[in-house]
Amino acid sequence: MLIRYIEINPFDFHGLSIRDFGPFDDGAASLAIIDVPAHTAHPAAYSTACEKCYYLLEGTLRICVDGVDYDPEPGDVVVVPKGKIFHYEAGNEPARLLLLHIPAFDPAAEHIMPDLP
Repeated sequence: MLIRYIEINPFDFHGLSIRDFGPFDDGAASLAIIDVPAHTAHPAAYSTACEKCYYLLEGTLRICVDGVDYDPEPGDVVVVPKGKIFHYEAGNEPARLLLLHIPAFDPAAEHIMPDLP
């Protein structure tokens, strides 16, 4: 199966531009590319279904997972276990992330916490 990047229409999520490649045939995983403009943040959230693996492709980013801050560099991976609260923000330059959901992304299992950063 070939999924072409240019054929995936991005959508906006709190200022982030997300290209969701959708679940794969068996639903075991899904993949997305996230463009994070400088100083733009993903709100605090957690998933009741998915582990998230964020691979920083380029840029700078601070990600907080379960109260611990990380400053990954391009090529690093930050894993967010199912049920753990996370949020992230790009630094002075935009960031691009590859996001792997295991199992596949389920919007019904995602919970935004508007009262946290």
